[in-house]
Amino acid sequence: MQYPNTKIETACAIRDSRAQLTQPYYDADAALLVATNGQILAAIPTTDPDEHVKCVSGSVPVDAIKYARKASARGSDPIMDLSNAETVLVNDATFTRPSETFPDYRAIIQDKARNTPDICIDAALLKRLSDALQDRTGKDHRVNFYLARNPDGTIDSGSPIRVEAAKHPERIGLIMPCRID
Repeated sequence: MQYPNTKIETACAIRDSRAQLTQPYYDADAALLVATNGQILAAIPTTDPDEHVKCVSGSVPVDAIKYARKASARGSDPIMDLSNAETVLVNDATFTRPSETFPDYRAIIQDKARNTPDICIDAALLKRLSDALQDRTGKDHRVNFYLARNPDGTIDSGSPIRVEAAKHPERIGLIMPCRID
């Protein structure tokens, strides 16, 4: 299984009593690598570089994902062998696949209502804005969005988005939407 060179594991829980949330899950039927911590969920499409090897659904250890990323050539997508239900092979390294039952992620992923997104923002800029609004020693990094509306109530995707620190609504920021190409 080959997947885009992302840090999918960052969507997993770091410490959680629910072990199934601490590592991604490979869904062979959907050809997706999915990770969640119960608050966010990331699903990335995968490809099969070897059509003769059938991948098996199941949990994928975070260590295997990190190892595959390090073992891949710079600029290329990592590859793992998921043909065994109990182990993951990356080059000549073997990792044991946990046997926990992953949540039914398909039940919560909505279909797109439209083919055009409502708004596009730069996540790196949003993180910088959140850091600028929050207490440096605080643990709460939530922000509230207020989207500008047209007179008919639809979202004005070209106007700045008002951002407030959730616990400190007096701390205000604006983020410009990105062009949707």
